[in-house]
Amino acid sequence: MDRSKSSALRNFCRGGAVGAFLLVLLSGAFFSTASADTPAGWEEVEPVSFLSYFMILIVWPVGIALLLSLLTVLPSLARRDSTN
Repeated sequence: MDRSKSSALRNFCRGGAVGAFLLVLLSGAFFSTASADTPAGWEEVEPVSFLSYFMILIVWPVGIALLLSLLTVLPSLARRDSTN
């Protein structure tokens, strides 16, 4: 067997092993059911409105990403203006 074929076969086997491991790991995480129930002494949780859900999942992360991008770009913008 030639060296490139051996290397390709080894890489394929490694990828298959990693893929099988991830499949087993994720199947245990996603397909297992939780057997716990809400304790009797706890209050019932009110449902979350769509707007609150949207703000937490979309608006806040995008806002934080934009703020971090702005803070990253500001030093180079300030340096460019100071040379003129």
